[in-house]
Amino acid sequence: MTRHPAPAEREKALDLILRLCKTAAAEEVRLGDAHGRILRRDVKADRDAPPFDRAAMDGYAVRSRDFEAPSARLRVVAEIPAGILYKGRIRSGLCARIMTGAPMPAGADAVVPVEESEPGRDGTVSLLPSEIRPGVFVHRRGADIRKGRPAIAAGAVIGGIHSAALASFGAARVKVSPPVRVNVLTTGSEVVPPSAVPGPQQIRNANGPGLMSFLARFPWVRARSAGTAGDDRDILASALGKALRKCDVLAVTGGVSAGRYDFVPAVLESLGVKKVFHGVALRPGRPLWFGTGEGGTLVFGLPGNPVSVFAASRIFMLPALRKIAGAVPAVPPLLRLPIGIRHEKFHSLEEARIASLADGPHGTTAVMPIEYSGSADFVAALQSDGLMMHPADKKVLKPGAMVDFMPW
Repeated sequence: MTRHPAPAEREKALDLILRLCKTAAAEEVRLGDAHGRILRRDVKADRDAPPFDRAAMDGYAVRSRDFEAPSARLRVVAEIPAGILYKGRIRSGLCARIMTGAPMPAGADAVVPVEESEPGRDGTVSLLPSEIRPGVFVHRRGADIRKGRPAIAAGAVIGGIHSAALASFGAARVKVSPPVRVNVLTTGSEVVPPSAVPGPQQIRNANGPGLMSFLARFPWVRARSAGTAGDDRDILASALGKALRKCDVLAVTGGVSAGRYDFVPAVLESLGVKKVFHGVALRPGRPLWFGTGEGGTLVFGLPGNPVSVFAASRIFMLPALRKIAGAVPAVPPLLRLPIGIRHEKFHSLEEARIASLADGPHGTTAVMPIEYSGSADFVAALQSDGLMMHPADKKVLKPGAMVDFMPW
C-alpha cells in the first residue's frame, strides 16, 4: 500500500527551501528600466534633502521678529520663484514674495501664507499670520536626510516613490536583480483548456491561469506557462524536461500525492531533480514536493486543488522567489490579529484556513475564517483576503484569540 511520506513541519520545510535558494547576481540598469525590480545596493543621499532652506507655502518670506504686534505692514523688495536664488537680504521692515519650493532669502526665517496677506498699492503688503515664529512654513535644509546617510536599503522593491528618491539622489543607473524566471506546468489527464467545453469527467485548467496571475502581482517575477501534461510517465517526462529549461523555479501543479497516477515525483527524480522533502504537516498543502535540479533550479510540486496551490505558493514558493531576487525580508511578515469567531479543526495538523478581514470591536481588525467544502472550493476562496494560521496544537480558537494572518 502506498503511504504518504512523513511530513515536515512548516517552519522546517521553509528553512530547507530558503537554505537552497541562491540570490541572483545583480545587474545595472537605467533608472527608467528599474521600476518593479529589487534594489541590490544601498543608495545614499548625495546631498542634503532639501538642499537649502525652502518655502513650504506660496506667500511672503519674512523676519518673524518683525511681528511684535499681531500684524505687520512690510515693503516687498523681491519676488522669488522656484529655481531662483535671491542674492539680497531681508532686513527689518522688508519681505519678499516667494513661491513654494523657492530658496529662502538671507535674513528671512518664516513664511506667511498668501491667504493671510493683503497687498497694498504702494509696494507694501499687510500681513496677519495665524502663527509666526522662526521656521513656520520653512522646509529646513537637511530636514529629510543629510548627505551621506543611507536613503534606500538594498532589498526594496522599486516603486514610484523609490524612483523619485533615486532620481533626487542622482542614481541614474541602479543595481537590481534580474527577473526571477518561473515556469508553470499543470498536470492531470482530466484538465482541459478554459476555452473547452469539458466532458462529464473533465475540469478546466484553473491552476495554470490562477498561478500565472498570482505571480504577475510581483513585477520582479517573469512567469511563463509551460502548458499542461496528462498523467502518463512518458508525457510527463517530455513536458517536465522542457519545463525545466531556462528557469530559476519550476512550479508543477498536481500529480504529487500518493495516488497510483501521481507520477510527478518519480519522473522529476528520473530527470535528475534531487528530492529535498515530500510532504508538509500543513492542511491544505500536505503533499507538497520540493527538490533541486541541475544548475540550482528549484522545483515545487504543488498539490492539485486550487486552494492548496495558492496556500503552498504563498507560504513556501513566494519566500523562495523573494530570496532569489534579493528582497528583504525574504519571508513576508505575518499580521498578528484577533480571530472574530470561534474556529475548530478536526485534525492534528497546522491549518492554513482561508479567511477574510472584518471590523472587530473597539476599532480593531478581526480575522474571519471562511467555511468551505475543501481545497477544491475556489468559490469560497473568492471571499478571502488571505490565510489564517491555526496552530497544530490548538483544536479550538475562541473569539479574541490572537492568530497569524498571511495576506494573499
